[in-house]
Amino acid sequence: MIFLRKSIYICSICLLLFNSCTTQHDADELAATFCACGEPLAKWKKELDFHYEKLSEGTAIKKKVEDCLASEKGKYNERKNDMEFRKQVAELVNESCPDLVQSLPALFTILYDGE
Repeated sequence: MIFLRKSIYICSICLLLFNSCTTQHDADELAATFCACGEPLAKWKKELDFHYEKLSEGTAIKKKVEDCLASEKGKYNERKNDMEFRKQVAELVNESCPDLVQSLPALFTILYDGE
């Protein structure tokens, strides 16, 4: 009986560690994807500060980002409402590509749009 309890306890710890590693891997992967796919968006937003006429390019930029994120749609559905996961992704994006931090809500919306 004691052996069974210890086994269950050890399995629980292993499962928690596995889930934690999987979550971290997914967060790393999604942050890298957001940084890559969001690059045109960050560049466009910087240009808007000095060239307001570029505002009309917004639709084309959104399309580029949507096309880039298309392959990721559905991949993170189980994490759609996981605020801890979103926080991890935001922290990683802030470290890797801080120009995109304010665009994260839009990137998440594009990723989960229609899901």
